[in-house]
Amino acid sequence: MLIDDRILSMFYGWKLSHQLEDEFAAFYGMKYAVAVSSGTAALHCAYSAIGIGAGDEVIVPANSFITAATAALQLNAIPVFADINPTTVVLDPHDIERHITPRTKAVVAVHLYGNPVDMEAVCEVARRHNLLVVEDCAQAHGATIKGRKVGTFGDVAVYSLCCRKHMNAGEGGMVMTNNAEWAQAVRRFANKGKGTAWWDYRHIGYSYTMTELQAVFGLATLRRLPEAIARRRQLADIYWNRLGRTDLELLKEPEGYTFIYFKFPFKLPRSLESAVPWFEAAVSAENVVVERSYPCLYQVPWIRRKEYSAWQLTENGRDIVYRDGDCPVAEDTCGRLLAACTGPGIDEPEIHQTVDAILKVYDFVKARWPDLPPLPGQ
Repeated sequence: MLIDDRILSMFYGWKLSHQLEDEFAAFYGMKYAVAVSSGTAALHCAYSAIGIGAGDEVIVPANSFITAATAALQLNAIPVFADINPTTVVLDPHDIERHITPRTKAVVAVHLYGNPVDMEAVCEVARRHNLLVVEDCAQAHGATIKGRKVGTFGDVAVYSLCCRKHMNAGEGGMVMTNNAEWAQAVRRFANKGKGTAWWDYRHIGYSYTMTELQAVFGLATLRRLPEAIARRRQLADIYWNRLGRTDLELLKEPEGYTFIYFKFPFKLPRSLESAVPWFEAAVSAENVVVERSYPCLYQVPWIRRKEYSAWQLTENGRDIVYRDGDCPVAEDTCGRLLAACTGPGIDEPEIHQTVDAILKVYDFVKARWPDLPPLPGQ
């Protein structure tokens, strides 16, 4: 695949980025896809396109990558945090309704680690309350529920194409929808808020265009996406076969769901929660990477203190309080969850090396806790 006309990027995209949009939408059976510069940009564009703005409340899972919340704050909307399912560690549809107020505009289903949210239940709640549904599929390219790909259930879906994803362009993002008006709104927002004419300034916008170089890699990895999913599931089987013999808590797929294992998450027993930092550091000392969970978002200090103008602009923003105990499952999960790598570029011997390190450290921690030696540098 070549960039044969020497154009590396263009306002509103160019030939290869448009080709990527067409093939991406076709892969999901959707009408419109708009390529942008990152997954974070995709969230910002999508939220703006569907009309999220100052004072609106957006329900996001408390266990998530932070951009599901910060993209709302960029539009002066207020993130409200809902709890998660303890088995899949993604948004619990049964916890949405207690957070709905007259100001609630949308609910964001983040398919974290490639684990699908129960989208049938989320959409049912949203329909009853006239809410929009955003699917954050940044880590879930090709994950399915009963044979249907995530990203096709809600009103708009966003994807990341950054370096560690199943489909990647080094960096990049995609917004997908069946709504033509929203697709055009995304394209304007990503191109400085302009319409089709050069001086047609419609509203505030940003420079979020995808380059042709990104599109080249995006097209190549999109065409290999089924292969990449199958490969990571094969590697996840190794984790399952070996770690499944321990009392570590593994995340089981609900019937009819297909996880795509962006990473392989597992939980330490509650009795060892305080040992998580030691466990992570000790595994790293074995030349293996195992990462702790994302923090429970309302426990992030600047979010807890509401250190952004969005909270000060509206009465409801000033009244919202983020306190411990709001989402007990998320707090418990974020305290004990770790994730091992599955790719890209990782082979079976490396997975076995990772498991060896996890088991070695875990056996040591269980035998010595709470009398663990200090780690080097502590």
